[in-house]
Amino acid sequence: MMPKKDGFTLAQEVRKKNNHIPILFVTAKAMLEDKLQGFQAGGDDYILKPFSMDELFARIEVFLRRTNGNQQETNSLS
Repeated sequence: MMPKKDGFTLAQEVRKKNNHIPILFVTAKAMLEDKLQGFQAGGDDYILKPFSMDELFARIEVFLRRTNGNQQETNSLS
């Protein structure tokens, strides 16, 4: 629970400015409606509290692989 602004709103604002920034929701909101709202707001993944650090690191590694792969693909096209 962030002060002044919720994560869904923040995700929408980030998406309006940059569609390539990975967004991972880390939240205690476990209801299906919350998860769907997170994805609809532009989130790429959703992890529930409590979580293991190993799982968080694995999810971040996926984002990094995808981001680095897109950069390499873009560079090879130019």
